[in-house]
Amino acid sequence: MLRVDKKQLWEEYCQQELGQLKPILSALGFELDEIQVHIGGERYLSNSQKLVLVGRRVSDGLKVIIKVANDSSGIDEIRRERQCREMLGKIKFAYHVFFSPEEILYKEEKIRAIFITKYIEQDCQFLDRPIYNQFFLALKGLEVQEGLQVTTYEHAKEIGNYFGIWSADDYWQKFSQYHQDILAKLPGQKEIL
Repeated sequence: MLRVDKKQLWEEYCQQELGQLKPILSALGFELDEIQVHIGGERYLSNSQKLVLVGRRVSDGLKVIIKVANDSSGIDEIRRERQCREMLGKIKFAYHVFFSPEEILYKEEKIRAIFITKYIEQDCQFLDRPIYNQFFLALKGLEVQEGLQVTTYEHAKEIGNYFGIWSADDYWQKFSQYHQDILAKLPGQKEIL
């Protein structure tokens, strides 16, 4: 029953926030799509009031992603994401370059942060792909990370300050935590894990 209540509260929050956002976004030159796929599903389980919305820039129809938060944890999350994107854009890596969607607008006030980036089209959703393809796409992402070379000590220090530096033990501990969480939520699935 608790999940239903939490989900209902999330849906009510989304409707209220969307009502307040439409005129704000309109004044900034953006409009929201009618269907908002990123506010459904399990999003209500998160701890922040951050919305991820799809919209368009009115002047030229450019499709955009709009991230909005009006609580401290959501604002901090958006601020941190932007700072990390900026930091990664400044550091030159030896073998790979990080590509991220173009920033269109960032606006932060006391009660709300709005972060708008260009929408990147994808041929299908990650979870709609066969599990085999999901696995190899995730593996490819890890291979790209593995291929990154920090070219100076200063870069390593900056990366450590922003993202932290994990040891093999750190990764193993996080994997074990995720594994236990999965087993707790899917007790009948132990034989495949």
